[in-house]
Amino acid sequence: MNRHLIEDQRHHSTATDADLEARMRRWVSGDQYAVALIERDGLPVAYAVWRDDEDGIYVRQFFVSRDHRREGLGRVGFAALVDGWGDKPVKLDALVHNERGLAFWRALGFRDYSLILSLDRPRSGNGRQVHGRDRDQPRAEDGDRAGSQDRRDPAR
Repeated sequence: MNRHLIEDQRHHSTATDADLEARMRRWVSGDQYAVALIERDGLPVAYAVWRDDEDGIYVRQFFVSRDHRREGLGRVGFAALVDGWGDKPVKLDALVHNERGLAFWRALGFRDYSLILSLDRPRSGNGRQVHGRDRDQPRAEDGDRAGSQDRRDPAR
């Protein structure tokens, strides 16, 4: 189902099915995320992955299989999750070009909160990202805020 989620939202993930399976096993067996599964006739038809932390609930993934969409399963399933979360705020990411997903979340009362920008970079022959910056330069993902001043010694 995770592969279908990636395809349906047109995500740029290059993860293999083995990668996705290993990640889901980590989520299910670890303590960082909680996982819920909805079954029909003993077969999984939907799932949710979320974490509960000091900022509230963050929904990492929510997916209803293609054959079971437009049946109200997503709406009912998500309402059951929200009931269990009490009054905690709930956030999730949705890709901006995933119009069906955005329509679903907005119909449930979600509003636009943040926009994450992405810069696609060319890859080297070994599959790694090619960076056109000094290795010493801090990056936003290293803990510095995007747009903050460069803290390197200007004499370098």
